[in-house]
Amino acid sequence: MADGDDCKCCACCIGYCSCGADWTSQEVYDLRNKVSQLQAEVKRLTDENSEMKEVDTALRQVIRETEQELVIAKESRQITEACSVIIAKDADCIKAERDAV
Repeated sequence: MADGDDCKCCACCIGYCSCGADWTSQEVYDLRNKVSQLQAEVKRLTDENSEMKEVDTALRQVIRETEQELVIAKESRQITEACSVIIAKDADCIKAERDAV
């Protein structure tokens, strides 16, 4: 109850009330409730933001690791291609030596 609805001494306002009734207006109760809801929403969003930051950090780490793996794969491919060229040249040299004999 609010606005002195539970007043037992028939006072017209809090200044005349002697029974200790609640003279807080309903608007104050509604606003307090709204503040509580907004505080809960701020907490939820803050927690969600914190989780998103953790996910972002983890994804950035995965990206860095993937980029490193790509560099290694590129270097490995280049080495494989170089080895193929060397093997092909060796094969040509061996064939030329056989043909010369």
